[in-house]
Amino acid sequence: MIPSKHPNNEQPSNQPSDQQGFTIIESLVAILVVTILLVAISPVIVLSIGVRVQAKRVDSATQAARLYIDGVKSGEIDPPEHRVVLQETSIVTASGTTTTVFSPQRGSFAAASTPTAGTLACAASTTGSYYCANTNTSPYYSLYCVDGDDDGVNQCTADSNRDLVVQAFRSALSTTTSIESGYLMGVRVYRADGFSDSEAFTTQEQLASTGGLGDRKGPLIEATTEVITNQTNLGDYCQRFGGCQ
Repeated sequence: MIPSKHPNNEQPSNQPSDQQGFTIIESLVAILVVTILLVAISPVIVLSIGVRVQAKRVDSATQAARLYIDGVKSGEIDPPEHRVVLQETSIVTASGTTTTVFSPQRGSFAAASTPTAGTLACAASTTGSYYCANTNTSPYYSLYCVDGDDDGVNQCTADSNRDLVVQAFRSALSTTTSIESGYLMGVRVYRADGFSDSEAFTTQEQLASTGGLGDRKGPLIEATTEVITNQTNLGDYCQRFGGCQ
């Protein structure tokens, strides 16, 4: 008997082809595994982005504070009118001896009143002054605009998440408000969108590592610095700090 030949001399084979693809079940399993992995790592990705945004915001606030402090020290920016009485020295007489006593009050200085939320009024200005307000009274106090989105000169608006508002205050003796003898200046930098509602501001400084949207009501950075004038002398320091006997 002559064996039959397969057409084209091809031998029949029952072996599965290497070209077969994934089955539907295998594809679904692969999709499920990928989905589980994405769900697991998505919070880490979101947190990483939030931390990066907050760190950049704090960096911008640091630059804004430095800009303001340098401007005041150089005379390019008017000193803040918001004043906090800081009387750290007193004269004490005992047994016929008079001495100067130093009593630190930096804690009360750092707790200076915050501006009132919901009251931001920084209209565009052509006078060259970037102060939204510069008074010693509520609700404004001394607020300096740093236009982060460049939408106009001195244009800080409560609906912007890039504009920054510098709150500044300075020390003053109970007997005088003169700046000639020098003063201690405090600076807080707030987000302009923190003024969009009536919720009160805080004095709790934020961390650069804070994720998410951050705290609109806490200062991005706080700083204090000594400011002197060309008329400040050693006697002024003695009066302020009690270091001269």
